Amino acid sequence: MRLLIFVATVVHMTTISGATLTGQVSNDSGAVSGAIIYEHSWGSAGHTVLGSTDATGQFSIELTAGTHEIFAESGSAGDLARSQNFKIPVSDSQTTDIRLEISEVVTISGEYESAGLADEGLQIWDLDTGANAWIAGSGTYQNGGGNFSFDVPKGRYSIEDKIGGSDTVKQFYLSSVSVDASSGSVSGLLIKKRELPGESSFDKVPPNGTLISFGAVNDYGIRQIIGDVGAVSGVQQITATNLQTGQTNIGSSGSNGSFSIDLFAPDGASVMIQNSRVHTSEPSSPAGTVVRIPVPEEQSGAFSTGQKLGNRNDVQRSVELKVVGAKDPGQVWLTGNLDSKIWSAGTSGTLEGTATIYSRNLATKVPTLGAGEFFLDPVFDSAGKQTIAGPEQSSSDLTVSNLPIERGYLTQSNQQESFYLGEFSLSGYQQLSDRSGTASWSGAYTVPEEVPDGIYQLVLGGKGYPLNTFVKDIDSDTKYFEDLYYEPGFSHLSSTGGVALIEIGSTTEPRLFPALLMNEFSNGSRGVTAIEDKNEFAISPHIITSSKDLIIPLIDPVTGKTKIYNLEPFVPLTASSHKHWLHPPTIPFKFPSGDLKITVTDPSGAVSDLGNAPFKSSYIQKPTTTSGKTPNTNSNAPDGHLGLTTLDPRFETSFSQYGKHTVTLTGSIEDVFGKLYDVSGTFEIYVAETLDIETGVFPSTPFEVGNHFSPAVVVQPGVPAAVEITVAHFPKSDAAQKVESKISGQANRFGYFMPSTQQLVEFENAGEYRVDYTVSYTDDDGVLWMGSRTWGSVVETPNSPIIARGSRGAESENTENRQWYLMNDSGVTNAHFQFPYNRGDISWMTNSVSWNAAMVAAVKLHDTGGTLNNLLASRTGISSIDFSFGEIPLRTTNANWRLAPYSLPNSSDNHWGYFYSGAARPGVAVRELINGFNSYWRFDTFYNFQL
Repeated sequence: MRLLIFVATVVHMTTISGATLTGQVSNDSGAVSGAIIYEHSWGSAGHTVLGSTDATGQFSIELTAGTHEIFAESGSAGDLARSQNFKIPVSDSQTTDIRLEISEVVTISGEYESAGLADEGLQIWDLDTGANAWIAGSGTYQNGGGNFSFDVPKGRYSIEDKIGGSDTVKQFYLSSVSVDASSGSVSGLLIKKRELPGESSFDKVPPNGTLISFGAVNDYGIRQIIGDVGAVSGVQQITATNLQTGQTNIGSSGSNGSFSIDLFAPDGASVMIQNSRVHTSEPSSPAGTVVRIPVPEEQSGAFSTGQKLGNRNDVQRSVELKVVGAKDPGQVWLTGNLDSKIWSAGTSGTLEGTATIYSRNLATKVPTLGAGEFFLDPVFDSAGKQTIAGPEQSSSDLTVSNLPIERGYLTQSNQQESFYLGEFSLSGYQQLSDRSGTASWSGAYTVPEEVPDGIYQLVLGGKGYPLNTFVKDIDSDTKYFEDLYYEPGFSHLSSTGGVALIEIGSTTEPRLFPALLMNEFSNGSRGVTAIEDKNEFAISPHIITSSKDLIIPLIDPVTGKTKIYNLEPFVPLTASSHKHWLHPPTIPFKFPSGDLKITVTDPSGAVSDLGNAPFKSSYIQKPTTTSGKTPNTNSNAPDGHLGLTTLDPRFETSFSQYGKHTVTLTGSIEDVFGKLYDVSGTFEIYVAETLDIETGVFPSTPFEVGNHFSPAVVVQPGVPAAVEITVAHFPKSDAAQKVESKISGQANRFGYFMPSTQQLVEFENAGEYRVDYTVSYTDDDGVLWMGSRTWGSVVETPNSPIIARGSRGAESENTENRQWYLMNDSGVTNAHFQFPYNRGDISWMTNSVSWNAAMVAAVKLHDTGGTLNNLLASRTGISSIDFSFGEIPLRTTNANWRLAPYSLPNSSDNHWGYFYSGAARPGVAVRELINGFNSYWRFDTFYNFQL
């Protein structure tokens, strides 16, 4: 056992020229004079005194360039006040200005039951700032267990037992305790011993949206987001994000679960609230809910939405944000009113309203007013089928074999579901204050005659691209230290500018496409759709094609205990994310409302009624391991999907039998305008231990006419499993010509299966195909083992003049057009590199993201005969360079660029284009998806935890 005792030692520093650090120290009463500024040291030399504040609380210090850990103290023992310790970068010959807030030092103490593991130790985090609150010399604890004591500024903290070390893969969360020390010292805490794998780092219960309210908005668009008692469970880190602008603030809740956190959130803002009992800088791992701030008079047609201004990285997420300050890129918020939300195809009109511009730069800057575009994004068709513009991660646009086609949100004028209505412009700017101004906006719209009946979302988006801004030229390098909200580092959204649901023509009762267990992995697959929806809706994990069968374990392989599953529905087409930032839900749900009833039929036929309850909140959370690690850190892969929850623990259940279970959902939910949405479905779930399948055909292999499909299978571990294979071939991509071949048999005792040559499948016509594998085996103990695999691809015409290609150069570097090159020669450090242009070429990629390189799994076409070039020459979104380079993108278009081909599937003017893309490592799928555009990945993924 090693006893760690930290004793503060003060070392005085002589002045070194190079960089200047200036700033101010304050407390709740104002500026603090005589405060000492320290550079923190973890070594035995102790902290270095850098200087002190003058009578106005100001200081100025000369430092060497680099990153320095800085904190401030005032007073002495018994009357000590201190700030948190922050990492401050300073540059040569430049001045860095900071703000440090000090508060009374209190003691947090208790007992630590260590598991005695290598590199195990305690960490203490400030939940309000995310700062590491341990300053060397300010506490004691024993690595092997015993008493602990931390002297920290007043606040709320998470004390976490973790395995540390330099290898991030081996870092592991074990347990924690959260404490509210905002009113004084706290003692008697107990950090319980947890053996590996420890307890789950993130709870799966979101805040209770029915207990969240909103304060009055001030003149700067800022208001308090208020959680009543019980809104969350005890002391938690609270994160609030405006989903229109991406701006985010963090804070904490008290021991009674109440909280109050300020945020830029005018009327109409959709706000995601997340809670976490541990400190985290990972924005989408904690459980969250989405709440919507009502728009006054919205029942009579009023609406509003907004967008952030400036660049996407103007205010980056940082513990030091409010210490080092940040720029104020600003926001614009549009309000207006609709006379009616019932429209007709072919009608025209004018929309107008007011735009309020917010930024402290308006004191010295006059904005340039710009323009935007009106669109109708489909939400439901006339039969009540749910859809979405630019689907990613799930889709209601399916191939002939019922696999999901994705696209992502391209420039709006190239949308494949949305209908362009017209443009609007801003004019008549007037300044209201030194940080706000106003303008008018207006524009004419025309609904195309061809728009089919359905429910649409009216979108006010940037001109040419959804996030292009309506207002420009108010950028400034001036830094501010108040009302700061960090922004996402990256934004891939469908649309943030939805303002109202518009009905055109007649529609039947809308039905949401539900999915279950979207945060559960089945050897790479994720979630399951309803039996009723197999021909209408599908999920795309990106890493691997979703298998036909969802197979989940009875026993949690990590804990060894019976696994608990929440059977409440997800509604992926309503909102999803893959870069932390969820887009606002397309439907403004009312909470509480509706009702959910769930029954489970087990393999014996017995039916369990789990009960019924109203929906109380939405739910959003990405899946993580027990220790909090994410399956895809920085890749274009599904992050979170919106769910609906009753917050009723009766819907969390376990299974006692192996085999097929049928889950029946009967439910509905209202929106804030009283419209009812069905959310029902029947789901088949297989409870079994997992078998891995290696197939005789490389997944996603394209065939030529006359080729044979080899149904060989190797089952791992090697057992004599029953094997069932279905190969569905669709000549000319026509469902009416479907040819289905079923192959079945039993693997030998080593797990090898190869039927006779009479069961080989020959592809006789060009088209598409799909294959589904299912293997099953029951061992001597009655334990069912299963494996499932699905994929699709094409059957091509031999000797075709149209050649499948990759692309030249890097996606983000238009001047790089070489077929062969070294990546380091590209000059781009955040590059998307393409699949090699020529078949047979190899790209050597590094297994590292330090350079932030990515591979784009896109396929393009080279037309050597010219027929395809001529057909597509006038189509929007394909440039002359694409034709001349032999890189025609596979993009679905209509001859009229204003019309949306996926919303008009029977139009004779549609040209359909998408590719099947597949990449793999031995035994592991790396990338499988059907797309026409956005499909990159980076190399730091866990591949959805495949075997």
